[in-house]
Amino acid sequence: MRIDEQYALLSSDWYDVTRVLPAVPLPDNGLNAPATFRAIVRDSRPCPFVKATSVRPAGCLAALLLAVFLLLGVDGARRDTPTVDEFAHLPAGCAALRHGTLDLYSTTPPLARVWIAAPLFLRDIAVPPPPALPFTEWEPWIYGSRFLAANRESYLRDFFAARLSVLALAVAGGVILYAWAFRLYGAAAAVGAVFLYTFCPNLQAHGRLATVDAAFTTAALATFFSLDRYRRRPGPMRLVVVGAMLGLALLTKFTAVLMLPVLFLVLVGVAIPAGTGAITRPLRLAATGVGLASLRFVALSSVALLFVNAGYRMHGTMAPLGSFHWQSGFGRALAGLLPETLPVPLPRDYMAGFDAQKLVTERGEFGCYFRGTWSPRCPRIAALAVLLLKLPAPTLALLLWTVASLPRRRGSLLDEALCWLFPVVVLLAFSLFSALDVAIRYLLPILPFLYLASSRLLAGTRLVSIQGGILAACGAALVVTTARIHPHQLSYFNVLAGGPARGHRWLIDSNLDWGQDLAAVRPYMEARGLPFVYLLYFGHVEPEIYGIRYALPPTPPRPGTYVVSVNFVKGHEYVAPDHWRTVRAYGAPAWLREAAPVDRIGYSLWVFRVP
Repeated sequence: MRIDEQYALLSSDWYDVTRVLPAVPLPDNGLNAPATFRAIVRDSRPCPFVKATSVRPAGCLAALLLAVFLLLGVDGARRDTPTVDEFAHLPAGCAALRHGTLDLYSTTPPLARVWIAAPLFLRDIAVPPPPALPFTEWEPWIYGSRFLAANRESYLRDFFAARLSVLALAVAGGVILYAWAFRLYGAAAAVGAVFLYTFCPNLQAHGRLATVDAAFTTAALATFFSLDRYRRRPGPMRLVVVGAMLGLALLTKFTAVLMLPVLFLVLVGVAIPAGTGAITRPLRLAATGVGLASLRFVALSSVALLFVNAGYRMHGTMAPLGSFHWQSGFGRALAGLLPETLPVPLPRDYMAGFDAQKLVTERGEFGCYFRGTWSPRCPRIAALAVLLLKLPAPTLALLLWTVASLPRRRGSLLDEALCWLFPVVVLLAFSLFSALDVAIRYLLPILPFLYLASSRLLAGTRLVSIQGGILAACGAALVVTTARIHPHQLSYFNVLAGGPARGHRWLIDSNLDWGQDLAAVRPYMEARGLPFVYLLYFGHVEPEIYGIRYALPPTPPRPGTYVVSVNFVKGHEYVAPDHWRTVRAYGAPAWLREAAPVDRIGYSLWVFRVP
């Protein structure tokens, strides 16, 4: 068979590449051309089976799915009230751009906040001067209130613009997921991965909020995708790209440090050659692989450090370790192990922010609510339980099917490692080393990796088959799930939890009620002819922005309609707005906690009536 016929065969139908290549008659030019050609195809082919004609339809389908994701996100961004963390992130980002204050919201790095705030500077926006040092724990939200007061007329439009910038990053994450799944498993799997991404209620909910979670999800995905490209064809420039992506991730969220052990393990796998040599000389090869991986890890970490230092304008870089005032147990332990004179190659504000965030993970914030009970620390199974309760049932079925099929899979071990190592590390970290009330937004970065792993179920699957029928049924159920929950994706719970109306039995806070439904109160009042309500709202946005006439619930109760956030009904202690001032709320009044709601606004606001 001539070589042009071989190429035609490869591009016209599904065919096992390994059967074709040995027969390709390439000239011997002294470079072992046939072997070289086989290596190039092995590194570049998306899966063991290639069908070039399927590339264009797959890309069109993926683009259509991401367009659906974008449209749902725009509609949700228009409807949702600025949530608890958004209220502080956007003003802090504006302060960073206008006044150069990078540490106002120190428990997260500034890159995502700056990206969120950038669209607002296309016009003239009022940015109050930042508060004086030292910043208190509540300073970002106090400054957020000042920002709200200075931009009353344009406040909601400003947040919509900021949310669109995050939505663009979320769509970019879908594009990266498509490219990666196509490289690993082929066109059908790539479309399947994007399908799971598009119709994931959690990615839809947080992909349109002006917070750092969706931005970090895309940054983590980009980092490991670039690592996959590097391990297929190692080269200095590709390693620099991995380091750059890591640096951007570290500038987005401190959770990025959990990526470091995964990166090192994958680099070890790349450095150790496969084949019989790994069996006959295991110790020598392992030592060589670990040494080479260490050098590569140092190289990409150096690139990441350059990005982090540039993001903080080199402020306080190389300060001695003893000059830091550590608050967390981790920081104090680190200071006790290392010399005080050791220079720290990271900016001072970055280290201070990491230490502050580590302190929060060690002591918690407001306690943990799980299965209707408050406790100082969440149980070890809470992180896994959040996934089991917040992921759609069809998605869970596909994930369980994927895990069950792992022992029977034939393929690269590194392919599986890149899909599963990061999710496992994140789950273990939040299960064993964090006192935070676990929320799905903390686990958001692992979801695309789980969808990438599950997409392999579609590789080589015929639609007219039992497996194809099951996959189609799961896909149809997922579309119905998303259509029914929109635009309340933030409050989504699956059937195992009893649906969003019963999610409060398991979890609250950002899993259910993050202050997103305040905008729906005024339409509710107008539809029922209510000129006034008693309102206890979990959030920071002043209700008068929406034209709501209200007062805080009195004790003892008075006749009228009461609208109360479910977090307060369940005993959450936080603050609440009261006519352009903030008051401390120790949960809802005792008499109200025992009453039964007569209606709901969205799924986060409960309505009570006192005759």
